[in-house]
Amino acid sequence: MKTVEPVRLPAALLDLEVGFGLGEAVVRPRASSLDIGGESRRIDFKAMQVLLCLARGSGEEVSKRRLFADVWGGDVVSDDVLTGAVSTLRRALGDDARSPRFIQTIPRVGYRLIAPVTPLDATDPGGAEATVGARPSERWLLLVALGAIGALVVLGLMAWGLEWQQRSPEGPDAATAAVRSLAVLPLANFTGDTGREHLADGMTEALIAGLAQAPTLRVISRTSSMRYRNTELDASAIARELG
Repeated sequence: MKTVEPVRLPAALLDLEVGFGLGEAVVRPRASSLDIGGESRRIDFKAMQVLLCLARGSGEEVSKRRLFADVWGGDVVSDDVLTGAVSTLRRALGDDARSPRFIQTIPRVGYRLIAPVTPLDATDPGGAEATVGARPSERWLLLVALGAIGALVVLGLMAWGLEWQQRSPEGPDAATAAVRSLAVLPLANFTGDTGREHLADGMTEALIAGLAQAPTLRVISRTSSMRYRNTELDASAIARELG
């Protein structure tokens, strides 16, 4: 078996969130995709976070405990969930666990990224600038817009709740009890540009974060909501599943 020497790249050399080269692949975290062999492949959010965690420790053993802490933030998940995320990455990369070129399994410990991690060339049309999808000034305006959207939604929800309390024939208590929790489903990207997927995800996160500020409202977590991206279930079925 051919041995690939681990390559450790200091984190200061590149902004992993913007994008990076991984062997012959190009990883675009904000677009939740990677390009390899002339083909762009979608990667689900958690699997991409696992890859980012491995890339930050490029060439080093990354323990399962660290991956669970960094990716799942302390949520109780089984080893099978992590194994599934790594399998997703290997399928997208065309990697083989028995003769790995990208991700090496460290038995009973964790994983190691063995493919070289390199910064993207910002002058390359397929590089960092394309991954971001906007110039710095545009990105700042987008962030401001997302914050404004979240604030407007919260204010609108509060105003609607107060009006409903006043109009409810059973009184304020009955009206308030009628809405206990809410889920923001993933917003869709209709631009036709997969590089803009991160904007839809960012707007979804902004809405969730904004609504979570309402003290009497339980907002379903982003992790739970994102499972319904491209689902065929209707809103009623999703509501039943999420309680």
